[in-house]
Amino acid sequence: MNILAIDDSKLIRNMLNNVLSGAGHTLAMAADGKEGADMAAASQFDLIITDINMPEINGLDLARLLREKEEYKTIPIIFLTTEASDEFKAKGKEIKNTTWITKPFSPLSLLTVFNALFRKMKILAVDDSRSIRCMVTNVLTGAGHTVTVANDGKEAIELAAGAGFELIITDVNMPEMDGLELVKQLRDSGEYQATPIIFLTTEASDEYKAKGEKLGASAWISKPFSPVKLLDVVASI
Repeated sequence: MNILAIDDSKLIRNMLNNVLSGAGHTLAMAADGKEGADMAAASQFDLIITDINMPEINGLDLARLLREKEEYKTIPIIFLTTEASDEFKAKGKEIKNTTWITKPFSPLSLLTVFNALFRKMKILAVDDSRSIRCMVTNVLTGAGHTVTVANDGKEAIELAAGAGFELIITDVNMPEMDGLELVKQLRDSGEYQATPIIFLTTEASDEYKAKGEKLGASAWISKPFSPVKLLDVVASI
């Protein structure tokens, strides 16, 4: 993985380099926010790790600048900082797909957060629309996930048995078996009682959403949807 680490402390930069390059990743380092912004503009990184308090451009402003660029709209950003106040953390949460690690930190704590961020899931996507199945598959496999598709609820039940999917994404209105019945049957099985489930559907009424919540839906995405929206929701699961 190609990582950009930004910190005005040489000690922290060296520590990050030792931990992450030792885990097999490629690390580029910048000493302040301006240098980090220039490096991000010149190369594509898979992850940004940044301090908050730095000269030139602070970490929060840098993250906001990066989110304005298409190539950095959804990649994970880790704030690695001495700032621990609720005020600063609230500002960080306003920027999507960010994580907060407070200094001093241990190599183990960094790698634990790192591995959680990049956990790739085995996903079942269920929709009777071929174009939607293709779009979901392209977006999620592009993010490193493994995706299996089903045309309707009945086929999904057959595919799910014993497969150990870690996330289910399903439409509501489908032939053979609709999404609500599919989720009910999955929840009744021992295997998928607690598995995250996202409804991806044109149904937007409060009535349908209430039924989804009752079945334990993790999220509800209305069609038409953007790839960025889908990735944001999946990353938050």
